Amino acid sequence: MAFARTWAEELIAEWMQRKDYLVETGIPVPIRNGGGGRREADVVGARLGKDGLLDILHVETGALLDQPTVERIGQKFSVDVRRYIIARFKNRFGGRHNRVKHYTMRCVVTYPHERVANWKRWVAAIHRLNQYIKVSRLDDFIAQDVLSVLPKDREPMLPEGQWLLCLTAYLRSYSVCNFGNSAGQKPNNIRKSRKLEVAQIPA
Repeated sequence: MAFARTWAEELIAEWMQRKDYLVETGIPVPIRNGGGGRREADVVGARLGKDGLLDILHVETGALLDQPTVERIGQKFSVDVRRYIIARFKNRFGGRHNRVKHYTMRCVVTYPHERVANWKRWVAAIHRLNQYIKVSRLDDFIAQDVLSVLPKDREPMLPEGQWLLCLTAYLRSYSVCNFGNSAGQKPNNIRKSRKLEVAQIPA
């Protein structure tokens, strides 16, 4: 897999790989209506369940800055985009006879701190376009999702090709810049850090 366009997309792609997804980044999606052009799906993964059905996870990432950005997020999860992605991964898994069991949509917001006061409003605006899109801040995604797939004691180490996950595991293990420690605790570069306290995402 080629490197993703941004480090956040790369981190998401590596996280998907740890969860046994076949991952693609920056997938060009043709626009049927409007005289041509294309959209791009940021990170998409698919895996076959034991029942032989496809599980697709589609993640878009970026900053929430204004209403047009919210509308673009809705467009990136449009019916046409989902149909194209489903057909693409059915083909990759051996043909159109593979049925889709789940199509999960997530939006990971990279820099929401500029408008923290408007966070609930932006999430509500996305849900008005599509109530099934799960919206997370990047810091919450790292705390809740990324840290959960890192190897525990005595488990095999991460492959070196998953370099952002390797960096995250290093920062946590050696408490670099207090990463992984509760607020107010001094890091210890030898002792393993405590688990990162997970902030709750506003409803």
